[in-house]
Parts: sequence; C-alpha cells; structure tokens
Amino acid sequence: MALDSEQNLSTIEYMELKLSFNPSSTEDIREAIQALERLLPQGVAPPELAHVIGAVANKKYGNGRLGYLAAVARASDSGALVSALMNDHFGGSFQSYGGTHASIEKTWRTRGGTAWAEKLIDDTPDGERQVMFPAARELVLMCVGLQHLSAKLDRRGRRVATHLVPTDSSLGDIAVKTRPCMRAVS
Repeated sequence: MALDSEQNLSTIEYMELKLSFNPSSTEDIREAIQALERLLPQGVAPPELAHVIGAVANKKYGNGRLGYLAAVARASDSGALVSALMNDHFGGSFQSYGGTHASIEKTWRTRGGTAWAEKLIDDTPDGERQVMFPAARELVLMCVGLQHLSAKLDRRGRRVATHLVPTDSSLGDIAVKTRPCMRAVS
C-alpha cells in the first residue's frame, strides 16, 4: 500500500506495514521517518498537564514516591541532590530510587507528558542532582499537598476525594474539586 498524503488514515483500523530502507543512508532513514510520521494522528491536542501530573502523583503511590516528587519540585532550578533523595525517601536503596524514577517517567510518557517535555525529572549534566520540568513543579506540589490533606481528613473520619481539574488550557486556571465520600456503615 502506497501512502498518499491526501488519504484519511483515521478510518484504517489495522495496517500491516513493511518498511525497507538502507540503514547506512541518511536520506533513506529520513524518508522512512517521514513515511511513519504520516501515520500519526493529526491535530490531536496534547493532554492537560494537570491530568498528566495527577497520574504521576496519584495518592495510590506511597510516601517515598510522593516525597521524592515534592523534594525535586521544591528544589527548583538548582535541583535536588541524588544522594539526599536516596537517603530521605528510599532508605539509601538505589534499587528503590531507580525503580521509582523509572516508574514516574513511564507514567509521564504513557499519559502524554512528552507533549510538554521529554522527561518530567532529568539529571543535571554532572549527574549529582535532579531537576523537574519547570511548568510541572507547582502542579506536583499542589497534588502532593492534596494527597496529604486527603489523608489527614481521612484520619479524622472525614473521607474526602480531591483532584485537580483544569478549567481551561492555561496552567493558571486549575480548580481543586473535593467531594465527600460515602462511608460504609457496619
């Protein structure tokens, strides 16, 4: 099947594609990439950043992940020391730290965060610190704060669900919705 730039690919449910090119030819590689890019949906709006952050900093994750996210967000442009992050949030376990970071970045990519930045949290060039994508910092801190508020209210016997809701496409207009949760009576 030849790809026609005028063809509406959104009506195709399944396509088997064989792509042949010379991997040592820059021109062949460029043409192959262009052919594949024509298969991507056109005009799809990126997800709201608040929704992506809501998935990354969801309350189902523990204090290690949420504390790690908050620490990197608070560190601003200077970045958080990796050694401090490991000790403060992962008990010195490089495996826990690495797994949590990989999971955060996977959620970031899966939920469409790459429309905003390649990575949510990146290492500084010297590898000593980690820096968060600037536009996400305030949202992460709000989300983690909401998780703590929700947990505190829950401990007092008042179940409340909280979540961020974008009110328009700009980052400045975000509402926090709360609603009482029903508690089962035994």
